[in-house]
Amino acid sequence: MLARYARLIVDHHRAVLVVTLALTAALAFQIRHLVVGFDPESVFPSDDPAVVLDHRIRAEFGGRDFVAIAVVPRTGDVWQPAVLNAVRDLTLGVRDLPGLMEQNLVSLAAPSVRRVEVTDGDLREEYLMREPPESAEDIRRLRAYVVDDPLFRGGLVTEDERAALVFADFWPGTPKDEIAEGVYALLERYRSPAYDLHATGEPLFVAAGNEYVRTVPLYLGAAVLVMMLVLLASFRTWQGMLLPLLTGVLGTVCGLGLMAASGVPLGLWNQSVPTLVIIVGAGHSAQMLKRYYEERATAPDNRHAVYQSLVRIAPVMLAAGATAAIGFGSMALFGMPGIADFGLSAAYGIGSAVVLELSFMPALRTAIGAGERISASHAEGALGRLGRALARPRFRWLVLAAATVLCAAAAAGVPHIRPGGASREYLPVGHRATIDFEAITAHFPGIVTMTVLLEGPPGAATSPAALAALDRLERALAADPNVARTASLAGLVKKLNAVFTPEHRFELPADPALTAQLLFLGRGPAFERYVDRADTRTVLWAYLRSDAPGEVKRVVELARREASALALPPGAALRVAGGHGPMELAVEERVTRGKILNVAVLLAVIYLLSSLVLRSPAAGVFVILPLVLAVALTVGIIGWAGLRFDLISASVVAVGVGIGADYAIYVLYRLREEQAAGATLEEALVRALDTSGRAVLFVALSIALGFTVLSFSAYRAFQLAGLLTPAAMLASCAAALTVMPAALLAVRPAFIRARPRPQSLDNPPPARALAG
Repeated sequence: MLARYARLIVDHHRAVLVVTLALTAALAFQIRHLVVGFDPESVFPSDDPAVVLDHRIRAEFGGRDFVAIAVVPRTGDVWQPAVLNAVRDLTLGVRDLPGLMEQNLVSLAAPSVRRVEVTDGDLREEYLMREPPESAEDIRRLRAYVVDDPLFRGGLVTEDERAALVFADFWPGTPKDEIAEGVYALLERYRSPAYDLHATGEPLFVAAGNEYVRTVPLYLGAAVLVMMLVLLASFRTWQGMLLPLLTGVLGTVCGLGLMAASGVPLGLWNQSVPTLVIIVGAGHSAQMLKRYYEERATAPDNRHAVYQSLVRIAPVMLAAGATAAIGFGSMALFGMPGIADFGLSAAYGIGSAVVLELSFMPALRTAIGAGERISASHAEGALGRLGRALARPRFRWLVLAAATVLCAAAAAGVPHIRPGGASREYLPVGHRATIDFEAITAHFPGIVTMTVLLEGPPGAATSPAALAALDRLERALAADPNVARTASLAGLVKKLNAVFTPEHRFELPADPALTAQLLFLGRGPAFERYVDRADTRTVLWAYLRSDAPGEVKRVVELARREASALALPPGAALRVAGGHGPMELAVEERVTRGKILNVAVLLAVIYLLSSLVLRSPAAGVFVILPLVLAVALTVGIIGWAGLRFDLISASVVAVGVGIGADYAIYVLYRLREEQAAGATLEEALVRALDTSGRAVLFVALSIALGFTVLSFSAYRAFQLAGLLTPAAMLASCAAALTVMPAALLAVRPAFIRARPRPQSLDNPPPARALAG
């Protein structure tokens, strides 16, 4: 079948060129629909209960696209006209931003923040600060209102009274870049020598990350330049430099077109995939090109060399490419959109590169020829000499012992691995978003949100039983050191009770009739933050000091314990927990558990495919041996370097598994081919390392050097990819060229001695000169 396919490609190479270029152009046309940007939702497991709950809550109550703006006077406290005017101006400015949730705008001057008083038996509700006071007496009166009110104290103005706050929230779907642009424009408009302005929140961090994602083409260009130099050094011909690069570039174009057509975005988690595809595609092309040069040195003409190289390399290239593509594609099964996007992007690109290398490139090579005289002489290189060294028992046992020691050292670093952190930690220390976050949290540490939803039949959310349950849960949460403050409908009712009753007690009324009256009298903009209009759902907000997984987990578990003991209205349920903190916790738990499972599935897929291709279960063991060693060493580096095991570092481990399988498959297949030609195991190994091994080394060096350019970025996500990916690739390559051959020579499994059926080379294409 391969012989017939190869004859078809060679005999109809012009038609193949036209068809493949037309299909590539069609996919390139789709790239205009490619979505570029970092969607923060892509990092969250879509089936996690906390994530599902968060989506339900913020669809009505918000809380995800939360922005805090702080006005910090350079001298004194916030109770001065310049600061209060700035709060008013910023509040009015925020109201004009697109996508604002009006009911969630909170500040001294926000319309939903009201002062409630009883005068002559009438309940009056006024803006807390309709206009900024100018006189010292008016400012003192405003300060008294804020300090004496438990709902205002520490929320509108920080506890140390050194910062006045403006909180804004935006409807889901509002572009993060637009939010950030509008917020920073306001800060620029109202700058003053009297105070400093700072802003923080998830939309601002996402927008900052998007800025770095847009620089990917620059690093891609640098990576391609590095790869060109490696190709030129490897083949020492212009054709040897340009043709593999052409395969990688066209494969990347097709991959991006498939991403656009299937709705896969290009964002933070798969930003390195174009670089990966170009280099890996060029690596597969290098294997074919090297074999073509071998055949061209002895073949009667160019067409025969193309035919022979295609028939010889196509099976192993299909095996290696399918293994990588299916392995990466399996990452889409783990429920995390970011990881799924990464896996599908890599599968699209690598699969496209392999298809092009088995169709377009042989047709092009048939049309243009070798371009220079190819010598039949072959001097044994360093890898061939390595093969002869491995044939000596003492040396190969030394290699196996060194690998064992390295694995033990790597295992000792595992306890030092740090859990994943927030995505804002990828930003450099001096970035504006980082500086503002630190400035605000120095005065107001409760930036991390956690939400609890109580829902039931109509009227359940405002029933006395629901209010009592919310109040009890608030008091329990407030006792945890990680909870800065809480807010719920129960607090509003307690405030109304304190104002309306003679005792002025900040507590829930005992009389259900009074509760109903207070709810009727007080319903207004502030209530919309906590309860829907049908009184079926109400939300409790907790603001956490830290989003460290351990701290958040303790608060979540506390909330769940308390919720299980609450007396709720008939038909009502209390669900914990949504918000930024629990969602980050869900990511952390899924990364730790899911990525281990992900790597295990990748190894299983690679084992099965390689066992089928090499027709031996034992062969699959030797294919995954270098991968297991590479995973162990990469994880050990993460641990000993004190890095976080987050989505970036976990993805690099998966890349090491998906790409490293190619190395072992190419070497094993060439080894068996040489044995089938009559060589001993030792001589076959020397020849395999000196041919396929060279191309394997080229691919590993290309990926390592290509990704190293990312380490020069100020963005820490890129730095991680630029440091860990070269380590994973070089570890896979070194294991495939040393440890795996040493183990083969030591064990001498039966599949090595079994000779595969030679490919049928009957009826090769006629040896006729090419036109021109």
